[in-house]
Amino acid sequence: MDQSIRMNESGFATPTSRCHGWIRGSIEYVATDAIQHPTVNDLATHEGGAIALGTRERWQLLNQVGAEIARLHTAGWIHGDLRLGNILCEWHGPDGAPKFWYLDNEGNRRSRRTSDRMRNLVQLLMTPRSLLSRFDQYRLLQGYAKAQKMSREQSRALARAVEHARARRWKRRRARGGPKARYSSQASD
Repeated sequence: MDQSIRMNESGFATPTSRCHGWIRGSIEYVATDAIQHPTVNDLATHEGGAIALGTRERWQLLNQVGAEIARLHTAGWIHGDLRLGNILCEWHGPDGAPKFWYLDNEGNRRSRRTSDRMRNLVQLLMTPRSLLSRFDQYRLLQGYAKAQKMSREQSRALARAVEHARARRWKRRRARGGPKARYSSQASD
């Protein structure tokens, strides 16, 4: 809850916390306002079936997500679990600026270390290629690189480094039996 408050104070939207406490003294909980907007994952991937946005809109959104993460990093924030499902998006179409909300903020912290930024970018791009293509993932990195004012060479080097780290992480993940199950509001019994 504290990290969400601090992020809000830094100009990054998070759901308003309404209450906080402990269950049986060991399980912490936080109840927040519901935000009636889909996640970037819902808008930009095949996970729920058909992609909600057209190709050009999806590319634009992914570019804007990349720019938003660059803004987060420039402000000195590292998200503890940065994935497309932890970013809500109020999409205003191709002519409007989207508004983003960050979820799952308990692991967020301040850091300016390049390695922490890189780990965040790898987390963000761990979405399986069957759900978000390599080209779509590159679009997101292009938005990040442009917002960070990287040269073309720096942008390409970043994309190679992220892809290399992503491949290593997927290899480790498969070695231990595949990705861990994630909560989904779309899941059925």
